[in-house]
Amino acid sequence: MDQDALRLPERRVARGRGPEQEGADRPERTRFILITHLFERRQRALLRLHADAVGEHDGKNNAERAGDGAPMSDAFVCPSCKAPLAAWSCPACGERYPLLFDQTPLLLRGPARHVAREILQFSTPIRRSRQKIAALDQLKRRQPRRAPRLDRIQRAFEQRIALWSAWREALSTQCTLSALFNAADEGPPAAQNYGWERALDYARRDFGEEQVCVREREAIGEACAAAIGRPERLLVLGAGTGRGADDLGSACGQVCAVEKAIAMVMLRHLLTSGPLSFPVVQTRNHVTDAEQTCDVHLPRHHPPANVTFVVADAGHLPWPSAHFDAVLSCYFTDVVGLSRLLPEVTRVLAVGGRFAHVGPLGYQFDNYADRYSAEGMVQELGELGFALLDKSSFTSSHLYEPLSLSHSQFENLVYVFEKQMPR
Repeated sequence: MDQDALRLPERRVARGRGPEQEGADRPERTRFILITHLFERRQRALLRLHADAVGEHDGKNNAERAGDGAPMSDAFVCPSCKAPLAAWSCPACGERYPLLFDQTPLLLRGPARHVAREILQFSTPIRRSRQKIAALDQLKRRQPRRAPRLDRIQRAFEQRIALWSAWREALSTQCTLSALFNAADEGPPAAQNYGWERALDYARRDFGEEQVCVREREAIGEACAAAIGRPERLLVLGAGTGRGADDLGSACGQVCAVEKAIAMVMLRHLLTSGPLSFPVVQTRNHVTDAEQTCDVHLPRHHPPANVTFVVADAGHLPWPSAHFDAVLSCYFTDVVGLSRLLPEVTRVLAVGGRFAHVGPLGYQFDNYADRYSAEGMVQELGELGFALLDKSSFTSSHLYEPLSLSHSQFENLVYVFEKQMPR
């Protein structure tokens, strides 16, 4: 490996700058320090990878060196131009699509930019945790008799920082240095609905063995299974960690799960590689001090062979037209509006196929035109050629925290539609 290719270019610093100029340069300096830190970590990781690969590399690209479990590229189309892919490249527009950790296809427009932005997202939970640690240090000095309880909380935050730092280092090996610089130049990443902090709550719900987690998964899974029937090809939108799609595998010939948030994708990668443990900090609504922090231990997950997990945008799906005979939107119709969702759902769903909505309509976006009532959703789908087959509802908990005195429950709507023959 060319060592010069890994060397960070020197940055010249002007001398004799006053406070005003220094203040104006602070955002640039902060981004430079962050990228330098990531570069140093990435350099060490790449050198380790290079040492492992000496004598084995034969010039093949990452698609040809895909690990076990990676799907074949000829089953997909380019999310931009819809041309069939070959070796994870689009012959029509020239875009290349990498495999995250040699397993999960990254079929997004501008895949390198997306990974780089997700790496920068790690700075938010790490910064917040460090701020909380600093606040806890001050509290311990002011109120030393409360130090044992505060120490326990502080250790949990320190463990979470170590966890996120390790994940950031691992993910940085999947991204180029130039993409990281370009992402940093764009400014701070936008807030996410499912960032690195919230993703841990979903991992606990999806893979935890606590009875409340199992019951929540089962309630949602039974409703989804009844809604989709037994399709030969099922598409699961907004699949999160993919556990729900995995549980539906036994009722389908083939399941394709789509998720855009890299946080969810990485949790799936970690859990299919081995067990995962992480600390939880929740200081509200608990009976004992010990319950305010706990360690969660999740077993290794073995997904079924007929489930394919893909990083993609639900508004630009990487499958050919009429490819599926069922599409499931579970807890997702209120995340991506129908104006973005339905054109692609209509395209990839075959005539006679089912589109199933399962979940609340708690809308997590500001576009009021897409904030339909259940009645409005039926009318909108009817105008696009979908007939309502069935509707029902059920109640379930949502991200039930086992030791908390406070719990959330949702009234979930289950609406099943059939795509009609065009008139």
